[in-house]
Order: sequence, then structure tokens, then C-alpha cells
Amino acid sequence: MWDYKLFLENAAARISAIILLTALLIELFYIVYFYFKASFGKIENKEEPTPPVSVIITAKNEAHNLEKFLPLILKQDYPDFEVIVVNHASEDQSDLILKRFSYEYKNLVIRNIPHSDASTHTKKFALTVGIRAARNDVLLFTDADCYPASDQWIRKMVSHFDNDTQIVLGYGAYEQGRGVLDKHLRTDTVFIAMQYFGFAMRGLPYMGVGRNIAWRKSFFEKKGGFQAHIFEPSGSDDIFVNHNGNKQNTRIELDPQGMTISIAPENWKLWVFQKHRHLGAAKYYRTKYKILLAIEPLSRVIFLLGVIIVSAIFNNFLPLAALILREILFITAMYGITRRLREKGILLYSVLYDIYQPFLNFFLYLGRKKHTATQWK
Repeated sequence: MWDYKLFLENAAARISAIILLTALLIELFYIVYFYFKASFGKIENKEEPTPPVSVIITAKNEAHNLEKFLPLILKQDYPDFEVIVVNHASEDQSDLILKRFSYEYKNLVIRNIPHSDASTHTKKFALTVGIRAARNDVLLFTDADCYPASDQWIRKMVSHFDNDTQIVLGYGAYEQGRGVLDKHLRTDTVFIAMQYFGFAMRGLPYMGVGRNIAWRKSFFEKKGGFQAHIFEPSGSDDIFVNHNGNKQNTRIELDPQGMTISIAPENWKLWVFQKHRHLGAAKYYRTKYKILLAIEPLSRVIFLLGVIIVSAIFNNFLPLAALILREILFITAMYGITRRLREKGILLYSVLYDIYQPFLNFFLYLGRKKHTATQWK
């Protein structure tokens, strides 16, 4: 039984219990309001427009991936599209492969950034080169180490471009592998997607992923492109969305046929490097998004620690019941989003991830380094 006398007479016990309850309510709000929306929310199906599209890919020493994946993009089932590959000072055989493909595919456009000109250029410069070369207003972006999940990728992603839509957020999955790194990487990717899709569906789009995102060229130019953060190595996707996306102009695409699939980092060191870059971009987020994104992991840590402390103070299992309730709701949300995104084998692991993720991200944030402008690969 709950010790009401202790609660009423002991200020420290009372404050601890109130803090635990507050943290629980915050957690339940995020899970039910945002995460459930991404996992189970209805996405409106509209008549699919087929505007001309420019697919833009930046590549730096990606000969192997271009050889394997570029034809899958060039052969998309779509009536009018071009594929622009910006070869960013590659030192491998990328230029030869691109030239060979250009003879076979007439919709391939190549732009080269010479090595002598690339020392001070970020990936955003390469993207801007591709955007300027685009002859179409609708721009669809992916990376050289990605491939579309189907030949309907372009059609699905651009189907949301009506008169109001300026930005479309898609999902970028990783190839399924083995081991702890694979489980962590894919769970982290799904969780982040559940966040940014859920926020966007609630009218608060704060990021997208460069592996699968689209926007209008005219909108990009009107908003000044990447000028406000041109020297930040990362953020070509999330910062632009964070500054310019809103409830009226941003849509999401969750159809499995509209996804891209990427080659996963080979080791933890590469993943940490990628994570540092992403965390570095977060400083450019608008204040309201910084607050919203900080509250949930902070409340999760307080809640987890509070369960231990309050259980010890009151010698009661009620805090444990609160923990079980939260985990049931969280696993339900993860079940919905993993089914929707067709991600397999990570549902049980997500319970462990849910516990350690805020602590891991905190240490990654403390350990991030200042990357130079050219460190985009």
C-alpha cells in the first residue's frame, strides 16, 4: 500500500513523488500525442500529381556505390525526371562510371567539382551546384550510398506536391545486418523517424533526412538556400526544414515503396562521427524545437531515476507499475512504426534502447568535436 502519512509529512518524499508523476505525464504526452500519431495516424491520400522532377545526388569517392545503385534511380517508373550527380572532387573511378552511364541514360546530368576547387567546400556547396543545374522545380534528394526501395520511389515522394506543399519528408532505412551495431543503428533510425514524422503530423516539422527528402527549387531560393548555415558541415536537410517547414507547407511519405535504403556504417567509430555531425547541426534549430526535443529525454531520465528513488523511499511497487505502463505504451508505439516502416527484428531491442538512449546522446553531445568544413564524408 502507498504510505500516505510519509507522503504528507516528509517534504523530500512528497517532492520526489510529485517529480516522478510530472515526468510520467510528460512521457505519456510525448508517446501518445507525437509517437502514436506517426505509428497509427492516418495519412491523407490525394490524387497523385506527376510534375517533372530533378533527383539530386552528391558523390565523393562513391564509385562502387554509383555502379550498384545509380541505375536503380535512373530506371524509376516515372514519366519525366532527370538525375543530377554532383561529383565532388572524387579521386576514384567515379568520373569514368558516370561518363559510361551518361551514354546509356539520357536523363543523367553530371556536374564535376574539380579537386583544386573543393578544399573549402562543404556538402552544401555540392548540393547547391546540383540545385542550380536542375531544370525542374520539384527537387528530390538522396545519397550515393542509397538506393530506392522500389521503382515507385519518385512517384510516391512527389505525390504530395499540391499547391500548398513545399517540403516532403521521407524515410531513409538502413540495410538489415547482424550484431549489436545493426540493432542499435536501425532502432535509432526508427526512433528518430517516429519523432520527426510525429512532430510533422502535428504541425511541427523540425527535420528530415538527406537520404530521402524533397522540396521545391523556387521555395529553396526564396528562403535563401543554405546561406544562413553554409559553413556548418551538416544540416543540409534538418536545418533547412527546421527553419522553413510548417504545418501548411510540409508533408510526409510513409509508404514502404517511397523509402530509400542505405549502406550502414561499418563500425561504431563511423556511426559516432555521423552522430556528432547531426548533433552539431542541432544548435541551429529554432528555440521551440530545441526545448521540445530536450524535454522528452530529460523527463525520461528523471522518470527512470525517480522510479528507483521513490520505490526505495516508499518501499512500494506503484512506481514500478508506472514504469510498466510507460514501457507498454512505448513498445506499442514502436510496434506501430516498425510495422509501418517494415523494420524487422528490433522491437524487443527498442526496450533496452529506450533506457540507454538519452544517456548515450548526452555523452555523445559532450564528446562532439568541431569538424572542418570539408569533412562531409
